[in-house]
Amino acid sequence: MPLMAEFNKLLAPIVRMEVMEHYATVVSMYSRLESLGVPHDAYSLTILINCFCQLGQNDLGFSVLGRMLKLGVEPNVVTFSTLINGLCKQIRFLRLMMKDGGLKPDVVAHNTVIDCLCKHSLLKEAFGLFSEMKVKGIRPDVVTYNCLICAMCNSSQLKEATMLLKEMVNSGISPDIFTYNILIDACCKKGMMSKAMDIVGIMRNQDIKSDVVTYNILIDAFYRKGMMSKAMDIVGNEKARH
Repeated sequence: MPLMAEFNKLLAPIVRMEVMEHYATVVSMYSRLESLGVPHDAYSLTILINCFCQLGQNDLGFSVLGRMLKLGVEPNVVTFSTLINGLCKQIRFLRLMMKDGGLKPDVVAHNTVIDCLCKHSLLKEAFGLFSEMKVKGIRPDVVTYNCLICAMCNSSQLKEATMLLKEMVNSGISPDIFTYNILIDACCKKGMMSKAMDIVGIMRNQDIKSDVVTYNILIDAFYRKGMMSKAMDIVGNEKARH
């Protein structure tokens, strides 16, 4: 059976034609080759990433990157540039929609791009788009803030995430259970159990009930610190409140 390199010679020119329908065709053809047992190489996976990004499916592009790493295939600068360009296209598309009084993307459209940027640690770009939203009069919602707070916590910026929470509340946007679980999890991972319980207390004062995610975060954190009895006390107290 021919090596993937031979198929790459056939499929790469199709991608370079930059016809939207061709990207989907190439994805389908690579999928078929994979099912036949033809192993991927760095070039074929980069082509596949490019196709997904051109189709606006950046998350699938990043999943291919994850597969590359698992297979021991080393990504190159072209691979990463392709992914970054894909994310930038989403931002440019939003700006194009807003230009000259044309179509106006709403908060949901912005949240989609911000979430994608945050998931891939592109915080500078995410906050840039966040600022643009406010300048354009598009009011961020709880989803917008949750995306940013989660990304900041994942980047070990808990103090900044807490400041963003205060901005959120001052803007009249109420945090939800997802917001608090993000912060509780971040505190627990840093071993700041007292701070985590303070956040649980704030939740209670706002009549927001803990869910199974909250329980799991706290139980796991206290268990790791050898405080299982404390974890069970918390679960018992919380269940009694429901």
